[in-house]
Amino acid sequence: IPLGQSRHASLLKSACARSVRNCPYSARLFCMKMKSLAILAQVGATVFDPDEIMAVATEAVNDGFMASPEAQLEVHLNALRHVQRRIMALSCTSSPEEGGAQPRAYDASEPMDKSTKKKRRNRDSAILEITEYDDLDAEVEQDLRDLIDDSRDMYDATDAFLKKDHPSWTEGMAVLWSDRAVAESNIFLPLLRSMGGDGDEQGNGRKATDEAVRCFEKSCKAHQPPHPDLWMTYIRYVQGRHRYLG
Repeated sequence: IPLGQSRHASLLKSACARSVRNCPYSARLFCMKMKSLAILAQVGATVFDPDEIMAVATEAVNDGFMASPEAQLEVHLNALRHVQRRIMALSCTSSPEEGGAQPRAYDASEPMDKSTKKKRRNRDSAILEITEYDDLDAEVEQDLRDLIDDSRDMYDATDAFLKKDHPSWTEGMAVLWSDRAVAESNIFLPLLRSMGGDGDEQGNGRKATDEAVRCFEKSCKAHQPPHPDLWMTYIRYVQGRHRYLG
């Protein structure tokens, strides 16, 4: 379907609006509405706007029909996922100069040598092409910085919402801060370091790294006892900090 055409874009928006209006208690439908906004931006029918994505999550919880705190947190985290996917899509495009290769999205599959035996000692020998990436231009870098700032604002807004509406739900707070800690350590920090740091700090990205540590600390303290997997993720990050600060 040529979603880039305005008529099809308006039909998709209308269908999503009707679906959440008829079933305002469905977290899945609100998540699909967010996905439709991301798809329309991907095909060029609209401009990707994190505020518009977050407005859908706000609409879902403010209507009062979605009583489950788990569902309310789900729609907020889903909104964050779309912004993070946008960040990855902007930052990861393969170089078209390598062997005439076409640009590849960040989640595209790598070509594999099917003739290689399944059982092999050196699995790297099956890779026909190692993807290389172009340097980001100034406009893309600014877009990435803006999206990272938007993501952090969305995390802060979700944190404020949970404190106001579900102050005693410590499990939800732990999930939120764990999600932010992983995003800071695996997405935001590496990108900011590759672009020359956070822009405000002195000392090789230490401010951005301390933000990741702060999120891990809050996730471990939000709910007691913390989940062992959370501690393992925190430990792995601390062990690898020299890669970002060295």
